Amino acid sequence: MRVDVDGASGDQPESGFLSPSKQFFDSAVDGFTPIEWSKVRNVQFQYADLAGNLYEQRYDKAFSVQVQPRLENTYGGSNSGGGTFYPPDGSHERLLQVFVDVPSGSVDTQPCPPGQFNGPPPQSGPPFIVQIQNKALGTGLPFDSPTCVDKTGTTIFDNGSSTLTDIFSLRANLDTDFGSPLPTLPVGAQFQLDITTLNNGAQTVVTTIENPEATEFISIPNPATPTLKPSGGRLADAKLGINQTISWTKPSFPIREVFVSANVNTNFGTFCSSPQPNVTVDSTQATYKFLTSCFGQPVTTASVCVFYRGESNEESTACWFFFDPFTGN
Repeated sequence: MRVDVDGASGDQPESGFLSPSKQFFDSAVDGFTPIEWSKVRNVQFQYADLAGNLYEQRYDKAFSVQVQPRLENTYGGSNSGGGTFYPPDGSHERLLQVFVDVPSGSVDTQPCPPGQFNGPPPQSGPPFIVQIQNKALGTGLPFDSPTCVDKTGTTIFDNGSSTLTDIFSLRANLDTDFGSPLPTLPVGAQFQLDITTLNNGAQTVVTTIENPEATEFISIPNPATPTLKPSGGRLADAKLGINQTISWTKPSFPIREVFVSANVNTNFGTFCSSPQPNVTVDSTQATYKFLTSCFGQPVTTASVCVFYRGESNEESTACWFFFDPFTGN
């Protein structure tokens, strides 16, 4: 038998095949950093019988929480003047990203202040329906006061589950969003997230920063292959349904894993992911293909991203976005 734990970030503990007589798996003993339960998406048990058949039991968990620092270099997009929305050499942002995944329809989606033009009225909190606050006020951490977290999408994660998940997320720039650049975030810093559900009342989760901040940005394209990049930032430049090749620079910090994702979004707040290209830690290019629709709806925006995770779980990412002014955001 074998046990796999699918976490939202960091280590993905897996036991390897165990003796039938063993009835437990200790991830720490096997060299994995234990995952906070709030970050676990599912646990899988696989059994092989003497005839060579493989049986799998999966216990999915639609609720998960993640607070994670990341370096992100963003390209593409079209502005109203027809030019590129992001700088030609990328945006170079030092981010803290907050994700709260819940079963679809279990949490009210009333928008955070200030809301959107001609949209539904925003919340008037705090308290907010989904909010975050650090647990060490006045120490240089972000979110000293309760901060609202908006719903940003709905999807089914590509892990064999059929559970529709609502995603509440917040993307904070640690250098520009808090008046002055914040100091490097310490591993172990605690944040409290309060989620008010429709049927089970308020739920409180305390989660920690598990990985240090990365120190090196990724760039698109790789200088050795300068033509392997998208031709622009409009949706037409995404070339939906057609194989595209992109290249990037490889960071110098020790790498644990790298993967490439290609996502499309609709005007209904849903997004869908294409199958991930097969890349190794030595790869500096990949071929991907965007889906042509999502949940039966037309695509309005798209993005392709390269994710690097270091040996200490630090993350550095480069993304190229495709959207048209007035039709995507």
